[in-house]
Amino acid sequence: MDMNKKRVNKKALSPVIATALLIMLVLVLAVIIFFWLRSLISEQVEKKGADIKFSCDNVNFDIKKTINNKIVIANRGNVPVSYFEIRQTTAGTSTTAKVDNAGNGFIAGDSVSVLIPNPPIDPNKEFTLFPVLVGSVKGATANYKYYTCDQGIKVPAL
Repeated sequence: MDMNKKRVNKKALSPVIATALLIMLVLVLAVIIFFWLRSLISEQVEKKGADIKFSCDNVNFDIKKTINNKIVIANRGNVPVSYFEIRQTTAGTSTTAKVDNAGNGFIAGDSVSVLIPNPPIDPNKEFTLFPVLVGSVKGATANYKYYTCDQGIKVPAL
């Protein structure tokens, strides 16, 4: 009879452990699905009440290389640009740097001379400038986010 009691106790313990493991498995799967879905749904960044991607269409700027590793950027559009991301690809390696106007941005209609960050960018080779705009996150208050436009301007080598 003592053997039967032990057998019953062992059977009673197994469903409890199985239930706990199933609950933990479901929680882990729920967390994985949550983060996967969260990565698919990005925050919508707006500028003037519209998707910031549409503001990129209104960005218009001219670039002229000068001596001493400087470029003159003229903002011809009606959208202020926070800064420019400069990208250079050499031998399969891509290098990125930030070009800004001492934190003042590039106001619409303004022309500014800035220094090419050397290093990491070699000013004697071709590079591309991408405008970076600042917008507000939809549904958030006093929250801003930078957005790099997809269209850039290639600056040829000297």
